[in-house]
Amino acid sequence: MGLKSETLVWIASTGTRTCPLPIDDTTAQEDNPLSYSPWSHIPTCVMADPKLSARKSVPTRKYCVFTNSHHEARGVSIITTPETAASMISLLDEKTNSTAALMSRSKELAFDPPWKIMEMPNKGGLGVIATRKIKRYEEIMIDHATMLLDIKFASVVLAFKGYRLLHLAADQLRDPDSIYSLAKSTEMAADEVENVVRTNSFSTTLGGDEDHMAIYPLVSVCYNFTPFSEVKCLDMRINHACKPNAFTRWIIRSQSTSIAALRDIEPGEEITISYLPLGLTHSERQRRLQKWSFTCSCSLCTAPEEIISASDKQRTEIEDYRDKAIEAFKHGRPYEAISLTKKILNLIPSEELYPWESEQYENLARVYWLIGDKKTGDSYARLSLRKLAEQGFIDAARKEYFDLLVKEFKEDVGMDAGGIIHGKKNK
Repeated sequence: MGLKSETLVWIASTGTRTCPLPIDDTTAQEDNPLSYSPWSHIPTCVMADPKLSARKSVPTRKYCVFTNSHHEARGVSIITTPETAASMISLLDEKTNSTAALMSRSKELAFDPPWKIMEMPNKGGLGVIATRKIKRYEEIMIDHATMLLDIKFASVVLAFKGYRLLHLAADQLRDPDSIYSLAKSTEMAADEVENVVRTNSFSTTLGGDEDHMAIYPLVSVCYNFTPFSEVKCLDMRINHACKPNAFTRWIIRSQSTSIAALRDIEPGEEITISYLPLGLTHSERQRRLQKWSFTCSCSLCTAPEEIISASDKQRTEIEDYRDKAIEAFKHGRPYEAISLTKKILNLIPSEELYPWESEQYENLARVYWLIGDKKTGDSYARLSLRKLAEQGFIDAARKEYFDLLVKEFKEDVGMDAGGIIHGKKNK
C-alpha cells in the first residue's frame, strides 16, 4: 500500500526517451571519446567470479567503472553493469535532473548556510550547529551522489579486482579527495575506499529497481566553502540521533539528497539525522548502530527507562498496526484497514515520524476508493500530496500527481474509465 514520493517525482519528470545502448570495455574505443560518451573516461570492467555468483544465486555479470568527472561539483563515478549504466544516462542530464529551484537553493545554501561546524566535547568530535532559526521542513543542505556502487558488486567480484575498480572510481573524479578524506570507522574493511563506502554509504536504486550504495560527501563530512565548487573535507559528519530534528529527502531521479528540518530548530542547537530507518525500537537501533562502531547516547537513548519503554511501546504498536493494516487490505477487510491506519496517524506525532504521514493518508485514500467512497478517497489523496509538497518530496500538489494516484486507485478496484466496478466490494 502506498505510492512513494520518489515514484511521483520519477514519473512526473520523465519524458519519452530513447534508451542508449550499453557501453563497456569492448565497445568503447580509446581514440574515439564519442564511443563512450557521456562518460569522461573509457570504462574499465571486470567479470564477476562464477563461483561467487553461483553462491549468491545471481548471474555472472560484468561490472564497470563509469565516470563523468564534469558532473556537478565533484564528478560522479558509478560501478555497475553496462545495462544499468545505459538505463540511467539521464542522471547526467542537467536540464532534466536539476530544476531551477533546486539549483538556486543549492547555490544559496553554499553561499549562506544556516549552520556551522563546531567542536562537540560531549561527543568527542565535531558537529553541525544551527546559526539561525531553521523552520520546519526548510532545507539545510543539498548534495549529489559522487560515487554509486551496485550492491551485488562487492559480493561477486574477487577482492583484488574489486579494490582496483574502487580506486579507479575515486581517482577519476574531479576531486578524488572528496572520497578519500571521508570518515573510515569500520574494522571490517581491508581497503581504504572500501572502508569509506562501508562507513558513509546510503542505499538507493538505479535502473528502476537495482539496489546500489551511494556516497554524498557533503552530507557525510564535507562542506562547500567557496562558490567555485572547491570542496574541502573535514573530520566531521552530521551526527546521529534516534529522535532527530532533521531528516533526509532522497530524489532518486537525480541521485541527489537534501537534509531538511523535521521540526523548528533553534540557533545554537545541534542538527542531527538518523542513520537508521525511522521508527525502530531502542534495542534494534543499538544493534544496527554497531555498523558505525558506537553506542548511541542521544537524548532518547539516554532518557529515563520509563520514557524509552513508552517510546518503544508506541513504535512497536505503529509497526504492528502497519502490518495488520496491510493484511486487512489484502484480505478484503477495508474497514479494519481504515481503523488501523487512523491509529497509526494518531501515534505519529508523539514519535515525530512525520515523513510517514503522506503514505498513511494515501493508504486511506486507496481504501476509501476500494469501498466506493470516492469523495473521501479524493480528499485523503489530496491531503497526501499536500504533505509530500509540504515536506519537500515533490514541488507542489499538482493535478497530474493527483491523476496518477487516482489512476492507481481505479486499477486497484478494477474500474474502467467509465467508473464501473468489475471486482467485488468487501466490507
